[in-house]
Order: sequence, then C-alpha cells, then structure tokens
Amino acid sequence: MLRARLLGALELELDGTAIESPATQRPWAVFAYLALAGRRVSRAELANTFWPDVLDHRARASLRSALWALRRQIGDRLVVDGEHVGLDGVWVDVREFGRLAPNHPDAAIELCRGELLEEVEDEWAIAARERHRERVIELLESQAQAAEAAGELRDAIELTRLQVDRDPFDEQAHRRLITRLDAAGDRAAAIRAYRAFAERLRRELGVAPSAATRTLVEQLRAEPPAKAPRMPPVPGLLSLVGRQRELSELEAAWRAAAGGRGSVALVRGEAVIGKTRLATELRLLAQASGARTATCAALDLGGTAPLSLWAELIRELLPVLPAPPSDAAWPDDLAVLVSELPAHFGRSGVPSIAVAPDLQRTRLFEAVVALLGWAAREAPLLLVFED
Repeated sequence: MLRARLLGALELELDGTAIESPATQRPWAVFAYLALAGRRVSRAELANTFWPDVLDHRARASLRSALWALRRQIGDRLVVDGEHVGLDGVWVDVREFGRLAPNHPDAAIELCRGELLEEVEDEWAIAARERHRERVIELLESQAQAAEAAGELRDAIELTRLQVDRDPFDEQAHRRLITRLDAAGDRAAAIRAYRAFAERLRRELGVAPSAATRTLVEQLRAEPPAKAPRMPPVPGLLSLVGRQRELSELEAAWRAAAGGRGSVALVRGEAVIGKTRLATELRLLAQASGARTATCAALDLGGTAPLSLWAELIRELLPVLPAPPSDAAWPDDLAVLVSELPAHFGRSGVPSIAVAPDLQRTRLFEAVVALLGWAAREAPLLLVFED
C-alpha cells in the first residue's frame, strides 16, 4: 500500500518502505497536486500549473518526464488515461483528515503534524495550505465550544491557543482567546495575549489590531474582573469617573464641529491613564446623536507615517456610506488603499495607470478629503486617531 503524508513535509511509504520524495522536485510536486485533487486531472491543467511560462509542447514534454519518473517509483498507482492523470490505491492524510473530522475530531487533529506541504511555495500549494489551515481552526473552535458548553473552560482555552498557533494573525481567534481567558478569571493573561498580538502585528505587518479587537480590550479594562470562571455576557462600559472636565471640553469641541465649525482635539497623557476610554465616551455620545464615527490606530514605525490607518478608517465608514455619484473619482483613487472600495459601490474599477509618486500622493489626499466630505454630507462626522 502507498501512504502519502502531505501534512508537514511530503513523506511517502510504499509497503512499509520509505520513498525519498522531496516535494521541491517537480515529479513529487506533481504527485502532491494529484494527491490533493483526489480526481483525474487533465494534462493541460498540470502543464499550465507547473510550467506556465514555457511553450505548450515543452511544458507537455516536461510533464511526460515527470510522470515517467513517478511511474518508476510508484508503479501502476499512477494512472495515465489518455489526456487525464490520477492516483489509485493511495492513502492520503489530508483526505483522511476530511473523513475523520465530522465524527472523530481528535483523531483528525492528530494527523496534523505540520502545515500542508510546508516545503512548497507554489501558488496552488499556498492556497491549499490556507484552506486546510481554516478547516483545522474551524475544527478546533468546534471542540472549544463543546468544552465551553461542558464547563471545561481551561480545555477551551488550550484549544483556542492551538488556533492562535495555527494562524498567529487570525484576529477572530485572538479575540476568542482574550474573551475566554477573561471568562476564566485571568484578565492579566487576556491583556498580555492582546499586547503580544498587537506587537506581532506591528513588528511583522506594520498594522494595528482592528477596531473590534481594541474595543474588546478596552471593555475588559473597564469591566470589573470576573470572580470565578463564567461565560461572560457582552461586556459593557462602566460610567466614566473623574474625567468630567476633559469630557466637557471634548463635548464643546464636538458641538462646534457638528454645528459646521470643524475642529481637532488632541488628548495627551501618559500611557494607561484613560485616553482611549475618554475618546470612546465621546464617540458613544456622538453616535447617540446620530453622527457617523470611525476610529483607527497609528503606529510609530519610523520614517513616513504609514497610510494603513486611513484604510482602517475607510473600511469602518464603508457600511454607512451611501453610493456616491457615478462621476465621483475618489472611490477608484482610494482603491490603492482599500481594494474592495469600488466593488462596494458596484463599480468595476478602472485600469491602474502609473503616475509619479508625488502625483499619486496628491490624488490620495484629495480622494480622502472627498470621501470625508461625502461621509459628512448628511450627518456630522467624528474621526478618532489613536497612537
């Protein structure tokens, strides 16, 4: 029997004997593709996938050589039927994962000794790796919810940590971990988990956690600590205490802005003294009055300030923005920051035209101003920038 392990480095075993099968070599990469597909694949699909940049006859010649090399190693388990190629009689761990997951999740998770085809960086392998990672995280979360329902909160936390390990940039998984740590009465660990996540995003991607994640942590900081493991309700903010003078000044500035006299208010102070909490209170007041609001977080990365904070603001405003006139240029100009913006308004987008960096920067600034003007056309607009 031929057994193929694709989770981790590619490993093959034929009748109990290991076969040297580095996936970085084209024949074994083709084998991995066929094993993942679980079906007959056309020669044209294989040629286009593995030799996309050469003439068709040369790609097909390379494919024939790869299939010949595979046939020498695995014999008639490689099935070539005219224009189609497939595998027969091969046990594949990824397919076994799919079979076990519904009824035997623990056994399915045990098969995951690593990332799918972790040695292969071709586009098809990266896409398959991401899909499998999502399936594993969904399975782990299903187990975590079952443990939570059974009152086994510590088990739920460990299962959530495994989710975070699988995808260190999955914000939903991190929010679940933060919430469950707090529910177990370990708020300090919840805050540490948030800080570690925020630092990883800053260091590796140059972005800040989303508004949803920051709001969750701010709510945890404002809420009394849990006295015992529990399933928390949706947390709410406590009344603001000791900042009435500052809040009154912000309210006065906001009333002036809402009346048509735009303004900027700067909230300064040492870390953890409540600047975010004060800004959150103003935002809640503005929302209660019918205003539109959005918030973002800037990062000190050195050099020119990144534009990612504007992308965050735009994405937060999008759900409440009406479609602009068809001749408005700003949705297409801002697509360089928020790629989904034209499609959000039912536009097909425009071809990208290379322009000088200074001109592109000017067009971006003008487009942001136009967007904000459109957002404030029917209701006052409050924007919050966090450092």
